[in-house]
Amino acid sequence: MSQYPHRIEIKICGNTYRILGDENPEHIKKISEYVDAKMRTITTDSDTVSTGKVAVLAALYIADELFKTKDKTEEKLSSLIKKMESTLRKTEGISASPQCVPVNAHM
Repeated sequence: MSQYPHRIEIKICGNTYRILGDENPEHIKKISEYVDAKMRTITTDSDTVSTGKVAVLAALYIADELFKTKDKTEEKLSSLIKKMESTLRKTEGISASPQCVPVNAHM
């Protein structure tokens, strides 16, 4: 039995590839369609006809998207952590000095 449970054939820029892997076949199909669309866009928008050059340009565009998304995610996470820390400090400040209300024992 193969160590890779999933086998799927995909097409990118007219070429068929057999992919073996652990990932869900729907996921593999989804990302292959994304790569195919990127490569087709580059082919349409430029004079580049070499599949290798188109693949490198697609890889650069996709890496650029990845890095920008990663940077935005890190910025949002950092902002969220700062807000949580600020809220925690405020909460700790409130609980550290509780407001005691005198209670009359002889009601």
